[in-house]
Amino acid sequence: MRPLVNRLTTGSMIGIAAFGLLNYLLLLLGFEFWAASLPLALVLGFALASAPKLNPSAEHQACPPWVKLICLLLLGAVLIALAYGSGITPSRHWDGAVAWELKAWYLTLEPSLEQDFFRAEEVFHHSRDYPLLQPLCLAAGNRLLGEGMGRFLFPCLYLLLLAFLGIACRQRCQQGYLPWLGMLALGLTPMLTNPVMGGADSGFADLFLAVGVMGLATGVLLRDLPLLAAATVVTVLVKPEGTAYALLPLVLFWCREDRSAMYVSLAACCLGLAVWLPLQHDLQQLGRAESIAIPIVFGLMAFALVLVLGDLLMHRLAMSPRGRWLCLASLGITALLCAPVLVGALGNESGTLGIYLSDLSRPLERLPRIPLVLYGLIERGLLHGRFALAYTLLAVMSLGILLRKRRFSSPELATLMLLGIMSICMPFFFSPEADLEHHLRASMDRLLLHWLGPAFLLSIVCIDAEIRQAGQTGDRAPSK
Repeated sequence: MRPLVNRLTTGSMIGIAAFGLLNYLLLLLGFEFWAASLPLALVLGFALASAPKLNPSAEHQACPPWVKLICLLLLGAVLIALAYGSGITPSRHWDGAVAWELKAWYLTLEPSLEQDFFRAEEVFHHSRDYPLLQPLCLAAGNRLLGEGMGRFLFPCLYLLLLAFLGIACRQRCQQGYLPWLGMLALGLTPMLTNPVMGGADSGFADLFLAVGVMGLATGVLLRDLPLLAAATVVTVLVKPEGTAYALLPLVLFWCREDRSAMYVSLAACCLGLAVWLPLQHDLQQLGRAESIAIPIVFGLMAFALVLVLGDLLMHRLAMSPRGRWLCLASLGITALLCAPVLVGALGNESGTLGIYLSDLSRPLERLPRIPLVLYGLIERGLLHGRFALAYTLLAVMSLGILLRKRRFSSPELATLMLLGIMSICMPFFFSPEADLEHHLRASMDRLLLHWLGPAFLLSIVCIDAEIRQAGQTGDRAPSK
């Protein structure tokens, strides 16, 4: 049963990535998107997926049946409530309706971008150049199963999020009850079950992105390269923030000199961006500008070449991981300095990229905001209650490990989580939004939601390591 669940989970991510790549390419070439490709891609993903192997060094203890039963009953009740909410209500907040639901509705009516909603300048179109993976999935469900049925995507994503946590914990944890308690804690998190803004069935794309980020974390922890590649593509294609998140495993593997994982992550990033950036330009320019697909492809090839040659040079010089981090930071600063030129070349000055990257003096002027942003991160993540004990537990476990000068049981996952926390803070320095208090209130919760799964995963892996350490210490204690 477990290998089947593992294959279904990984196969779903591979299938979603394949569906997104195919239909982004079809829309970019001026064709209609193919709704039937969604089930076909999922079947293909299931066929290609392989079940990860259990960690042979861990002696897995069985979970008591009553714990499984309680967890299944509680999570089943939440799933039924989410499915009911998805089926009887549309998006329950302005952002979800105008940024995602309207796109899905128009693509359901006409599976093409060649219509007034996407092409007429007179038509109000909020977030015109946002990624289309969630609207495409919703529209495919509506066209295949009937009007409104596409919204059952949300309970499926909720299940996928829980499954990734359960599978990852099952592979790495010795205590059999920890995966179940972890899934229960994640599934009952108020931010996911909230019936209004940000809940799993509220219509935002943040749940979809959270699933993609969880796929990244699971791929890094288990070193599951097919899952890592698929999750990288999905994060790029689902939300603007996804591009930044998808680059984080690439940064991690480059600095740790893990070449095979780095090449997989690099190829997946370039593949996703090769279809997304030209389509974003097409959406922003209402289909009237010349395609920039070829310059984008050559630019991504140059980007890949720089990273590969840099890796080879660092290896030849026997550069330490610390030296690699410094070199990559220098490359990142150089890339930021070139960002306004890139934005101008893409013709996206008024789009999502442009409003954040066109003025590099803005983040420098906002450096005094650092204490306020950190306070907002702590207040919304630890004190506000929407994430229950998720980030509190992570903070306590991390501080305990650091104060005792121990190593994390998964340094790769801990580094990825640290990079994720840093990426959560970045928009508050680059955004044109002047009112920081309003920006924190409107965005911080959703940004923290993206990394909720990895936060639970890292905490549970650390708890399991502490239990093992305590058991080994007890076994070594001399008997009186």
